[in-house]
Amino acid sequence: MPLTPSQEKKRERIESVIGLMAPALNVVLMAGDRISRIVQPEDYDYYPVRPIGEWQPRPSDMSPHPGD
Repeated sequence: MPLTPSQEKKRERIESVIGLMAPALNVVLMAGDRISRIVQPEDYDYYPVRPIGEWQPRPSDMSPHPGD
């Protein structure tokens, strides 16, 4: 269903506001990233993805009872 003229105007206004806010939001994201790296330089919760060819079962994967 096509947009009505008032809907198109509203959409254009919203898109222009988002476009004007984008640089400021990028700065906020960049500052947050820098602060998080200063506060906790190591991410202890990060577990790299294991490539399919290098998969080896972990002890929890070999449990005789599923869900343990």
